[in-house]
Amino acid sequence: MADVDTIAAQVSHDSELHERFEEYEEDRRFETRSEAVRALLRAGLDQYEEEQEDHREDARTSTG
Repeated sequence: MADVDTIAAQVSHDSELHERFEEYEEDRRFETRSEAVRALLRAGLDQYEEEQEDHREDARTSTG
């Protein structure tokens, strides 16, 4: 079995964030909450990396 690291977060049941997460989880029909969290984490990191690449490209074109 691969090494695993637990990443945890707490969200109030009556918060908008919890509502949005529940809707996302149901719409995408994940089997587990962990799958939903991993999908969101991947999507967020992918977006972050794209933004970083865009910033690097902007820096190259503005200095070149």
